[in-house]
Amino acid sequence: MDFCIIDVFDKNSNELNLLRTAFSDATFSPGKMQVSEVEKSTDNLFLDTKNNLEMERDTLDPSHKYYLHYRKNSYYAQCFDLVKEAVEKNGPLRSHTMMNRNNDFIFSKYLEGGYYHQHVDNQRMGRMRTDYSCTLFINDPEEYEGGELCIDVGTHEVKYKLEAGKAIIYPTGVRHRVDKVTSGERHVCVFWIESALQDIRMRELYRGIDMMINKYLYEPDAADLISKKGFELQHHIMRHFAQYS
Repeated sequence: MDFCIIDVFDKNSNELNLLRTAFSDATFSPGKMQVSEVEKSTDNLFLDTKNNLEMERDTLDPSHKYYLHYRKNSYYAQCFDLVKEAVEKNGPLRSHTMMNRNNDFIFSKYLEGGYYHQHVDNQRMGRMRTDYSCTLFINDPEEYEGGELCIDVGTHEVKYKLEAGKAIIYPTGVRHRVDKVTSGERHVCVFWIESALQDIRMRELYRGIDMMINKYLYEPDAADLISKKGFELQHHIMRHFAQYS
């Protein structure tokens, strides 16, 4: 499975502390869920899918003459800018996803009793294709009980509850849920990424080549590592792209 855990913020960084302050002071409202027309017609099956809060986008319309003034004092805008800058500068994140763009960030709070039942994220957000889902943890796991991100991997369910500042990236389309929070509060930022390469097979090839050039080449046993990876990629190409009569 195409999973990756990445450091986005240092645990004691000013940026992470600012995010924590915003989560404490900003206004949150019940989270909205985007569902398809098919889901809307299934006898309210999806109405009880989640119970969480989202930070309100407390800014004016960009066309308003005082937009920039109010944006400076907007908790959402401050959080947005902090995460956006960190994501754009994060080499491992961009390299792993071959990121083309991401959608707007959702700053989500789960109070005691909060949950998100098993679901699959939409394959598209607006005009953007969603190739990867990302959850960035804002507060420490010791601050709440429960609240694990549970992802289906084959026949097993793997649970993640990361330190503040770390993010998990996984393919959009796998079933996942958030365990009920039994005490404390769970603070996260979630967003989706569109890869520059739509074909997941090509992403695997690109990563393999990138690993040979930027990692294995500088290892003491470079020749052996590159030979093995090259053999693996060679068969990957044949397996997926060769045409036999």
